[in-house]
Amino acid sequence: MAYLSAEILDALTLETQKKYMSKQGKPLSLTVVQMKKLIGINFLMSVLRFPRIKMYWQKKTRISCIADAMSRDMFSVIRASLKVFDESLLNAAQRKSDKFHKIRPLIDCVRSRCLELDRPQNVSVDEMIIPFTGRTNLKQFTPRKPNPHGLKIFVLASSDGQVLDFEFFQGKEDLLLSVQRTGLHLPEWDILKIGEAAVLRFVKSVNRGTSFFFDRFFTTSKLLEILSSLGMGATGTMKKNLVPRQCRLKTENQLKRSGRGSSDCAVRDDSAFCITVWFDKKPIILASNEHIIQPVSTCQRWCKKEKRHLEVHRPRVVELYNSKMGGVDIIDQVISYYRSATRSAKFTVRAMLHLLDLSCANAWLEYRKDCEKNNSVAMDSMDFKLEIAYSLISEDVLNDDNSESEISEGRADISGKRTRPLPTAAKRTNSACHMPDALPPYASRMRCRYPGCNERTKFSCKSCKIFLCLSYERNCYSLFHLP
Repeated sequence: MAYLSAEILDALTLETQKKYMSKQGKPLSLTVVQMKKLIGINFLMSVLRFPRIKMYWQKKTRISCIADAMSRDMFSVIRASLKVFDESLLNAAQRKSDKFHKIRPLIDCVRSRCLELDRPQNVSVDEMIIPFTGRTNLKQFTPRKPNPHGLKIFVLASSDGQVLDFEFFQGKEDLLLSVQRTGLHLPEWDILKIGEAAVLRFVKSVNRGTSFFFDRFFTTSKLLEILSSLGMGATGTMKKNLVPRQCRLKTENQLKRSGRGSSDCAVRDDSAFCITVWFDKKPIILASNEHIIQPVSTCQRWCKKEKRHLEVHRPRVVELYNSKMGGVDIIDQVISYYRSATRSAKFTVRAMLHLLDLSCANAWLEYRKDCEKNNSVAMDSMDFKLEIAYSLISEDVLNDDNSESEISEGRADISGKRTRPLPTAAKRTNSACHMPDALPPYASRMRCRYPGCNERTKFSCKSCKIFLCLSYERNCYSLFHLP
C-alpha cells in the first residue's frame, strides 16, 4: 500500500518487539512479513466479522487463510503489543505538547500520502469520529454522529470522498498552534473559535482560489472575511444566532406563507459575503462569499400531505452546497462498512487501526477514480479490501497454484490440531527452492512433520513452510524432499 512506507513497517516491527520485551522479559520473534500478515488478517476479519476473534481458528468456524498464515496466540500477542514510536526519546514537555506522540509517525506517514493527491477546486471540511468508549481525556462527544463518542479528527476531503488532509483534535490550544505553524498572518489568531481554526488549519493544504464548504459548526462571519482576504471561497450553513443584525431577512412565517421553495438573500454593506435563507420543511440559512440565489434551479421534494413529489425552487448556493459538502460523509461511510473491530482499552490501538482503514478506503477511492478515467469496471470496496488483505498475507498460503490440492492433503499432528497442509509432490521435489531455515536460539522448537517422526526441531523449509529434523542422527529434511 502506498500509504504505508517501508520505514513505518520497520518501525512497527521494531517498537512492537521492544514493547513485548519490556513487558514480558523475553524476546519476540517478529518480522516485517509477519507485520504485513497482521494487517492483512485484520482487513480480512473486518470483512468476515465473526463475533469472537478466536472463532477464526476454531475447528468448526476455521478460516484457513487466516489460521494458516498466523497462529491465534501470535496474532493476539502482536496486536496487544502494537507500537510505532518509542516515547522515551521525548522529554515530559514534548509528550505533554503532543498527546498523540505514540502514533505520530503513522499519522505523518498516512497524511504525507494524502497531501500528494491532486487538489480539486472544491473541498469540504467536517468532523470524523473514531469510535472509542475507553478512558482518555482525548475522547469527545459529538451529537448527530453515528458514533458520537470517540476521538475527533478534522478532515479535509474532496467532493468524491478522498481525504486530502486531516488533523487529530487534542484541544483548542494545540489546534491554534497548528494554525500558527501554517504561517498565516492573522490578527488576534489566538481568539479564533475551534471551527474557525479547523478550517484555517487546511488553507495551506490547497491551492489559492479553492472553494471551501462546511457546516454550521464552522461557519462564522469572521471566517468568511478571513478566507475572502486569502483569496478563498467559502460556503456553509449558519446558525440563526450568528447571522449579523444588519442582514435583514424574511422571517420564518413570511417564508412559510410564500410556500415551499421560497428564499431571501441579504448582502453585507461591504459585499464581503451574503446570507441566504431557503424554506424547505424549515428555514435553512447559508452564508457564502462567492455564491448567491441566482440562478435558481428546481429539485424534487416529497410532499407528505399530497403523497407525491413536488417541483421546488432551489437557490444556486443550496445546489452547490448539497453537491460539494458530503465528501467526509462518503469516506466515513466507506470505512464504516468494513471497520476493523477491536475491544482494546488503548486509544492508540484504536487510532492505528482506524488509520489503516482510512488508508484502505482512500486507496479504493483513488482506484475507482482511475477506473472511471480508463472506462474500466472497478471492484467494490469489499473486493478491493479483500485483494489488499490477500496480497499482505503470505503468498504460500493464498496465491499458490496448488493451494487446493495441498489443502486436500492436509494432516493433523499428534495433538490433533490442524496444521499447515503438506506440499504437493511436484513442489517438494523442486529442490533448488527448498533451502533450510532455522529458528533463533531463544525460540521454542517445533514438531517435525516427516511421517513417523515425533521429534522436535528448529529447522524448517523456506518453500514448504514446515519443520523437519536436520541433524547428524536424523535427517528428515533430506528424506522428505527425495523424489
